[in-house]
Formats: sequence, structure tokens, C-alpha cells
Amino acid sequence: MKTQIHETQNYNMFSLINGNRPIEKDRVKRLQKEIKQFGLKNPILVTQDKGVLDGGHRLEACENLGIPVRYVVDQIYSSDNRVLDLIRAINKNQKNWTSVNIGNSYAVSEDNEFYKRYMDLVNLGVSHSFVLHACTEFSKGKPDVKCTTNDFKSGNFTLPLEVYEMIKGLIKMLKSSGMDSKIWNKQYFIRALMKLRKVKEFDTYRFIENFERFPYEWKDAYQTMDNLRSILHVHNYRNRDKAKYFIE
Repeated sequence: MKTQIHETQNYNMFSLINGNRPIEKDRVKRLQKEIKQFGLKNPILVTQDKGVLDGGHRLEACENLGIPVRYVVDQIYSSDNRVLDLIRAINKNQKNWTSVNIGNSYAVSEDNEFYKRYMDLVNLGVSHSFVLHACTEFSKGKPDVKCTTNDFKSGNFTLPLEVYEMIKGLIKMLKSSGMDSKIWNKQYFIRALMKLRKVKEFDTYRFIENFERFPYEWKDAYQTMDNLRSILHVHNYRNRDKAKYFIE
């Protein structure tokens, strides 16, 4: 059976589903340029009661341009408890959603405390990979904590309050330092820092203090071992209590 495509300029008949990704104005502007030049090639997908499953940005772009929006109606209703699973599946396959979009969906739609804590952390200005790697390191020895990429995407992510507070404290400490976030807001930096925190002579505060005093001693780093060497070098610079880490 051929899919029926409808068309309308009654934009108010559609509604956004709570838990779908928020509308990003920059993305809408980019889509407006494309649609103005080539037209709307990909209809939006909506529920029986006109909740937007896929295409919220396209809908707003069409409304801003004042042109008809084309849409396809799915069999599901917005109130169906499977609707967010469908939305996530659609966007996972199309690779439209970022990890933060996924986290926000679980936090908002399912009132999930673990994902709310995750959103609190990324809203402090850190990357998704920073949070997951910090969670992994701070939760070692805690089998009840689940923070792999697969756990996160499947809705099984857990972030206990104790681990959340440790990550938040680390973020605040790094943000208040004189270090550029381009240096520390990366998974390789956090991996290296977590390795060195286990070294008896290593002091995170001393490293930050030395970085602020001697920023020119920092060497560009791209992988975990590069970051480890640079962090260790800055920490030990003009420091009697030198930390040692065996690097193969």
C-alpha cells in the first residue's frame, strides 16, 4: 500500500512530544535555506493525533517560510507508552540525535533521576564523553553503576548521587582554574587525570596551581598517554615531591 502524504499550512494542528529533542534554532535556519532552494523533500512523520515523531525542525522551517508542510500519519498515538521508544529508534537509525538529545529524552519523558543528573553535568559545559569517562573512573568497584555507551543509549544508565557529586566537584574545580576548557574537556584528558589521581605523590590541586603559574609548560596532547605526560610534566615542574608514573 502506497504511503499517503498530506499537506497543510495549518501549523498549529501539530504538537511537539515531550521527550523528543528540543528545537535548535541554528538547525532550523540551515533547513530553511535548503527548503527554500529545493523544497521540502522529506515529509514529517506524525502520530494519529498529530504529535510530531520526526521532523520538528522541518515543521518550524516550513512555518517560518510560510509554505505548506507535507506529512505522513503513523498508526501510533502520542499517549502510547511506546511512542518515545519509536522516536529514539527513528533518530538512532537516521543518526540525527546526539548523546545529549538521548539523555534529555530520558530525563524529561521518564523523570529519570540518573539522566537528570547527567543533564545537570553537561549543562555545566562539559562533553558527553567527559561525563561518561568520569563516571566510569569514579565508580570503579561499584558494580551497581552502569555508565557504558550501550547502557546510556538503552536507558539503563545509572549515576548514583555520590558519583555525581564527585564529577560535579571535579568539573567546578577545572572550570575555576586558569585552564582552557579545550584542554581539559576531553575524554583523553579525563582518562589521564583519573590514572594519575591514583598515584600517591600526585596532587590535582598542585597540578592546577602549577598550570596557572606556568601555562607555557603544557605540551599539546591528543591521546591519553600524551595528556598523561603533559599533566605529569606540569605537576612536577619546580616541585620537590615529584609524582612518578611508569609509561611503557
